[in-house]
Amino acid sequence: MQHVQQHSQNIVEVKNSCTGIPHDRSRQQQQERLAVVHSSPSDKVYGTGMGALAEKIIAKDSEISLKPTTTTFIQAASLPVVSLTAYQALTQGEAKTGSRVLIVGASGGCGLIGIQMARYMVGPNGKVGGICGTHNLDFVRNMGVCDMVMDYKTPEVLIGNDSPLKTFGEFDLLYDTVSSPKPTDNLNGQSYDIALSKFFTPRTKTVAIHGVSARWLWMLLGWEARNFHLMICSTKRTGVQLQSIASMVDTGAVKPVIDSVYPFAPEGLESAYARLLSRRARGKVVIDIFRGQEV
Repeated sequence: MQHVQQHSQNIVEVKNSCTGIPHDRSRQQQQERLAVVHSSPSDKVYGTGMGALAEKIIAKDSEISLKPTTTTFIQAASLPVVSLTAYQALTQGEAKTGSRVLIVGASGGCGLIGIQMARYMVGPNGKVGGICGTHNLDFVRNMGVCDMVMDYKTPEVLIGNDSPLKTFGEFDLLYDTVSSPKPTDNLNGQSYDIALSKFFTPRTKTVAIHGVSARWLWMLLGWEARNFHLMICSTKRTGVQLQSIASMVDTGAVKPVIDSVYPFAPEGLESAYARLLSRRARGKVVIDIFRGQEV
């Protein structure tokens, strides 16, 4: 194992095994999520750090945690970005026992972890619904955590008079991982919270991780709508959250979902980002730094 150098009380050097890549076109100095070996006490950890497409990285010890004991490094590398995002979004949306949660983009990286985490939080008396594309309906259903899975490509059914959402019941939280300034990321020309608003109660909360341009402008001007929240995943002091997530994974409540794994090489990186930007990945795209060697 690579010896870990303690740079300060809160900064450590770690040997990187593999990394999940975020949905970001930039390839330099981006905040990556990773699975690493902290070999000072031989701890195997996962978490966040800067520039994780490297064999060694510097990370704050407040932003890493022991990885789940039931996962490989590749599985652990797929978790932090999506699990922290889902954890923070569902917590901000006050998901709790008995809640009804609807997740838009249920087949993506954030959505697949989100539906599992939502089921864990709402329990058997709550409900979890998912919205995804036609070719992913069975994939999401087979995760076994959704009470209902719906197709966004048939909006006349999804929001029509005979919508299955009527049997789902008015929901308490919409976790929107899709709506963005791109027209293709909306439903009938509207962001999902507007298109689905007839299924809201006055107390329904929406937490969106992208959002349309107008929403960002309103937030910057301090005009954020009541019960609507644009969320930017915080990576500060996330160690405690990562511990909770690891417990969910080790109990089987949350399972890593990996679309594909690529080698740490120029052609591997090109293919990985192409797969990510295709928006056809089911789960996470991971870079294997040491090509299958558990370090």
